[in-house]
Amino acid sequence: MDLAQVRLGLMNMVVLAGVISACSSSPPKVLTPQYRSEISSALTDAGLPQPESLEVSSADYLVATFVIDPDQLPGSIRAFGEKAVLTIRNAMYPHKVFDAFRVTVNGASPGPGLIRRYGSARFHEGGAVEWESAK
Repeated sequence: MDLAQVRLGLMNMVVLAGVISACSSSPPKVLTPQYRSEISSALTDAGLPQPESLEVSSADYLVATFVIDPDQLPGSIRAFGEKAVLTIRNAMYPHKVFDAFRVTVNGASPGPGLIRRYGSARFHEGGAVEWESAK
């Protein structure tokens, strides 16, 4: 086998590896204007406020961050977070784009550059809603 054949063989392996990699990686998850609108409507229908932010994290979670006044809630902060995460999940379920959801529940900032975090609710398809209180 001469050097040209070795190079050709290596080039073929690199091309094949690239094709396999391209086929096996999933496309990036995108939060479209349609999805935002559907989430907004679902939250309104559920009697919940709109989130301060709604984004896709680097770990492909659909993350909603709410800033709330706990004294204005009819129930607990945990119940709010769990209801919000399930409302968002149910709005997105027909699209089958996201399988991990998180709602972060914050309060008003106690000062410049500070965040008052109450906790977060998470849901992974096939699992249960999990609540994690802020530490």
